[in-house]
Amino acid sequence: MIIKIFPYKKDLSYLKFLEDNFGEKKNYCLLENKTIVINIVNQNNLLGTICLLENNHLMKFLENSNPDAAGNFIFRAAKGAHIYNFTVDKKYRGKKVGKKLLNVCMHVVKKLGYEYCHSHVLEDSLSDSMFSKLGFTRENVIQTETRNKKDLISGKRELTNMTYWV
Repeated sequence: MIIKIFPYKKDLSYLKFLEDNFGEKKNYCLLENKTIVINIVNQNNLLGTICLLENNHLMKFLENSNPDAAGNFIFRAAKGAHIYNFTVDKKYRGKKVGKKLLNVCMHVVKKLGYEYCHSHVLEDSLSDSMFSKLGFTRENVIQTETRNKKDLISGKRELTNMTYWV
């Protein structure tokens, strides 16, 4: 297994992988050249990926794109990072790839001098359980809505903000 860590730049294979695993097309990188991407690769097959973005950059992104969304994040005076786009190829789920990926991410967080990191996960999901087992604590639950192109509500979900202190 090979672990690749790099700053995000448009990479069609990476975007295709995310689209296949999330089941929809969208912009998966919040800020190009600010996002750190960690991939686990085995024999040229991308098994899993996770993105990491410093909180200062996340705040600037939210201020410019959706100021109301900033209320869904918990920021502290300490240097922190946000984990997002965490996915494992469907064929490799349940084989500890996600745990390994998250552990590598935590190592990177520590090496980069962050004091904490946080992520949003679906409440009572496998991700929620995995983050908890690795020492993340639940801080709050966020109610979100998904809207379709006609601006109709197509689904509601609850996200849990999970935080890990390094």
